[in-house]
Amino acid sequence: MLDHIEKVIEELLEKIKESKEILRTEELIKKMEVLESFAKYKEKFATENNLDISRVLKSDFFEENYGLINSKKPLYSILKSAKKIEQNKFGHWGIYNWRQIKPKTINDKIYLVLKNFNRPMHFEKIAEQINAVGFDNKKANAATVHNELILDDKYVLVGRGIYSLKEWGYKDGTVADVIFDIMAKLKEPISREEIIDKVLEKRLV
Repeated sequence: MLDHIEKVIEELLEKIKESKEILRTEELIKKMEVLESFAKYKEKFATENNLDISRVLKSDFFEENYGLINSKKPLYSILKSAKKIEQNKFGHWGIYNWRQIKPKTINDKIYLVLKNFNRPMHFEKIAEQINAVGFDNKKANAATVHNELILDDKYVLVGRGIYSLKEWGYKDGTVADVIFDIMAKLKEPISREEIIDKVLEKRLV
């Protein structure tokens, strides 16, 4: 009988849609364990299986919580079998057609690479990482990646060919522009060393 599994999946889908956030495996399993449907059928998910499945979960791009998965295999199996819930290349779960789960454009892929490597990167390196991750069979071209980075204002040029996400607090413009902006906001004198430190928070120079 699969009714209890389907009920848990249906309720979990609604919770993910409500949150509108991608989640790591441990976060999603926690959400499952507080579902009404899970509480109702909890005894059906009990297992004495001690098989270690960590060897088949290895990834070059993220580290799974193998201990948790081994102890919660029935719940993890539900996640893997649910058609409308998927895990992206960096270990985050969400609805199968979300762009952060299944990127549709080169821009989506650029954003995911920067977001998950969590550091500014040269546009050629971003292209390399997109190809290494292998989101699909399409190869990323460095020139195409560079064009996307130039045209979209959510990316900021912070060094020679190096881009970051604007949401990280980096600022575009010349170094003089950045210094002026810092001093204008402070409205009081600061030392040269403090200015340098603050500029380095916003630009790689």
